Amino acid sequence: MSKRALRFAIPVVLMVFATVQVPAHVSGQLAWFPIVVDQGAYLGTHTSLAIDSAGRAHVSYLDEGNVSLKYAVQDGSGWRIDTVDRPQYITGDTSIALDRAGLPHIAYFDGGHLRYASFDGRRWNVTVVDLAYPEGTGSLAFGRDGFPRIAYAWYTGTLRLARWDGSAWIRGTVETTTFVARYVSLTLDPIDRAYISYFGNGNLRYATQGDAGWYLEVVDPQSDAGWFSRIALNDRGWPRIAYQDHAHGDLRFVSWDGLTRSWVYETVDSQGEPGWDIGFALDASDTPHISYYERFSADLRYARKVDDTWERETVDSIGTVGWYTSLALNRTGFPFISYYDSSRDALRFASAGIEFQVRTDAAEAVRTDRAILRGDLMCLGPFPRANVSFEWRSAGSSTWNRTSPVQTAGPLTQKLTLTNLTPNTTYEYRIVGETPQSTVYGEVLQFYTPTVPVPPEPPYLLIEIVVIIAAALAVATFLVGRVAWKERARRAALRRKMTRDKVLRP
Repeated sequence: MSKRALRFAIPVVLMVFATVQVPAHVSGQLAWFPIVVDQGAYLGTHTSLAIDSAGRAHVSYLDEGNVSLKYAVQDGSGWRIDTVDRPQYITGDTSIALDRAGLPHIAYFDGGHLRYASFDGRRWNVTVVDLAYPEGTGSLAFGRDGFPRIAYAWYTGTLRLARWDGSAWIRGTVETTTFVARYVSLTLDPIDRAYISYFGNGNLRYATQGDAGWYLEVVDPQSDAGWFSRIALNDRGWPRIAYQDHAHGDLRFVSWDGLTRSWVYETVDSQGEPGWDIGFALDASDTPHISYYERFSADLRYARKVDDTWERETVDSIGTVGWYTSLALNRTGFPFISYYDSSRDALRFASAGIEFQVRTDAAEAVRTDRAILRGDLMCLGPFPRANVSFEWRSAGSSTWNRTSPVQTAGPLTQKLTLTNLTPNTTYEYRIVGETPQSTVYGEVLQFYTPTVPVPPEPPYLLIEIVVIIAAALAVATFLVGRVAWKERARRAALRRKMTRDKVLRP
């Protein structure tokens, strides 16, 4: 085809890979709205999230680029951001909790000490609680008595609990059999007894206070089970723990059954190495909600249990997102998630709702004359079904081209291929969701068709064969050369001997 003919060719829509219906066990019926709260070099790590009675989000996090602890709170339609502390070093977890007045308090680490920051309504007050393990792992909770407790790893790695009594910190050892307590998570029951989950000696472990002292138990004896543990109590006071089974790459959930006096184990997700960092909460109906990072997809994911089924969905998939995730629920049970976006060095925050929502995804396999578009119907909201299609055009054009709609009664990932595109051209596109009552549009994204065709995939098998033959020839050449060298050396030695014999002969 000539350049002129190519320039005026009409792009063709191929419904190759047309639709991929989300599996039935994944509802995806929440609409998610991710935003950037704060941004900077290595900013937004080790987040911790709390929601107050007015539904406002409070987030503690690290600004590692500036070696500081930061705090963000929703203020009207925006966010107010404070720098809480600038210690000489900053490492490890942050843990935020709200007191009865809704004021924030944060536990964090400076590389060798456990520190505590409290806000009195005007300014932050910072104190050093105790020595701490350099990695910095701990968890903060407020009791009904109005005083904070912090579970943490001491400088030796021993698990400890510190309690403020109104005038001083009372520190005590929980157990000494664990070499180093990691991924420490604390919750309190209605009479302020502490329940702690943690990873120690290669297992998920659990400690709770009793009248005679601390009761200790290995919850999951499998090797390397217990990473990123998070604990909560149901309305009966029975513990539930979300964690990663690191050896098998699974996100797991374990619950204590007080009737059978046993632990019940469940696999929440096993695809793509899920559970790298976990946020966890129970709602008023004791339904578990879990946020987590999935390593293979580099996405932030969310799971909740409905009846006997774990329903999972993607919250954010743009870039590498979902490290240092923390989850909290508002009074109506809707989840909110804070997390780190390493692609943009940003603290991000995602809120959920029941709304009709679509999302445009990045184009795939872009070539000189074709591209695959992607989009998702995230949530139907109040509607039983919807039509999903794409709109596309060359950048700068005033009119959109619309593809044929696909009807769906549930979440949908749609793909389509545009062909006969013009090289060296920028195109823009968006996904569209339609019902008789409402039309929603995804974000407008762009892709560029290159001038030079993308080279085909190298013939890896042929290359491997050539390399093997070349290596074999090199070895054979070396061996033949070695034999020839030895033969030449033998003949030279023989000539020297013959010459010597002639000289010595009378």
